[in-house]
Amino acid sequence: ALYEQLVNTPTNRTGQPPSVATQRFYLKLAKALCRWAVNKGYFRDNPFAGIRPVGRPNRGKKQLRFDEAERFITTAFQLFDERQDVMALAAVTALLLGCRASEVLQVRVRDLDCSGSRLWVAARDGDYRGKTAHAARDPDVPEVLRPRLLKLTIEQAPDAYLFGLSSTGKPKSRQLLHSTVRRLCVAAGVPVVCPHSLRGVWATAGVRSGALSHAVAAALGHGSFAITAKHYVQPGALDGARTQRLVQMMDLDAAKSASPPPNPSAEQLLA
Repeated sequence: ALYEQLVNTPTNRTGQPPSVATQRFYLKLAKALCRWAVNKGYFRDNPFAGIRPVGRPNRGKKQLRFDEAERFITTAFQLFDERQDVMALAAVTALLLGCRASEVLQVRVRDLDCSGSRLWVAARDGDYRGKTAHAARDPDVPEVLRPRLLKLTIEQAPDAYLFGLSSTGKPKSRQLLHSTVRRLCVAAGVPVVCPHSLRGVWATAGVRSGALSHAVAAALGHGSFAITAKHYVQPGALDGARTQRLVQMMDLDAAKSASPPPNPSAEQLLA
């Protein structure tokens, strides 16, 4: 009865019943709590053990198109250059490097290496180890991002957090990055997405560029490409990448002679 009530009761925030993912999360918590109570002897049986979740959860998140990502990047850089909006730079760093929100906010000054051309993410010798065992990586930093990140390191101690601290003396929160991404989306005139969705744009661009699937997965800190394809890559991107590679194989001379435009698009920059 409690689960049926949860499934059918609209929430105050959306006016709709909780999403399937939220319902399943609450049910998982209830099962875990009652399982603990049974082990302690407080309950004879777990009343939620036989409850089966209803509905099918959505996979992946709404993503920006490449033109929209370009406007997002331009807006973020403009806010940083003109107003020293550090969180705007953190948001565009997450987009251009495919990082999780926590990974960006935990970066320290010393993690920006090789004159700003490489960033150590969730380094194994650091105090932040990342979400998974595969999180540690050192992606290349795009040239357009390097001088801006290096600007944050001026007169900063090596162990200082690159994007600064909150008023409590801790690294800035993921909620702050979430609100920053929302603010940038509104300013850029693009659909509002969350920080985690920016990783999806990066993954889609990587696949469309023809990069090897395991390389895209490793760059995102995943153990296998199955997770990347299931939750991050836009449907059709894999087919588009295969088609593009086939065309290049059939017309190698044309592919070799083609030169990239002087101002790379967001898709090219992410790739």
